[in-house]
Amino acid sequence: MKGKPDSKAALQEAWEEAGLAKIKGSVERIGTYFYEKAYRKSKNKPVFVKTYLAEAKTFKTKFPEAGQRKLKWVKPKRAAKMVKEPSLRQTFKDLAKNKL
Repeated sequence: MKGKPDSKAALQEAWEEAGLAKIKGSVERIGTYFYEKAYRKSKNKPVFVKTYLAEAKTFKTKFPEAGQRKLKWVKPKRAAKMVKEPSLRQTFKDLAKNKL
C-alpha cells in the first residue's frame, strides 16, 4: 500500500480480510514468499509477499471482506499443511516449533 509502512499495510490487510481490530504489542516481520497472482483479463504476475506476526486482542465479525471469506483459526502446524507456497509453509512450521 503506497504511503504506509509494510507493518501498517499488513495490519490493514488483516482488518480487511479477517476482522483483526486491535493487537497486543508490536508487529514483527517473520518471513517472505513469492507466488503467481492470476488475473482474469491479463497474464499472471509474480507477487512478493512479506509476512508479519501480530497477537490479536480483538476481532470484529463485520469487516470489509467478511462475505468473501470463510475464516478458520488453526494452529501453525495445521496451517503449514494447508498452504501451497513452500516458504510460507516453512514459516508456519517455524512458528509451530517456536523458532520465530
